[in-house]
Amino acid sequence: MEVNCTQYHQLQMVYRVAQRLICLKHSNQDEDSIRQALQNLKEHLVMDQKANKKQGQQDEFLKQGRLSNAA
Repeated sequence: MEVNCTQYHQLQMVYRVAQRLICLKHSNQDEDSIRQALQNLKEHLVMDQKANKKQGQQDEFLKQGRLSNAA
C-alpha cells in the first residue's frame, strides 16, 4: 500500500507540474514573469520532496515501532 501511495503522490506532482507548464506556455506573461513562475515552481517542488521524504521517514519509524510492540 505504501508503494501505491508513493506512486500516487509522484504522479500527482508530475501532473501539477505539467499543468503549470502548459499554463505558462500559453500565458501572455513577459519573460521575466515566466522565469519567476518557474523558479517558484522549482522551489515548491523541492519543499514537497523534502516534506514527502520526512513523512516517509516518520511512517517507517511508526511501522518499526508497531513491529517492536507486536513482538
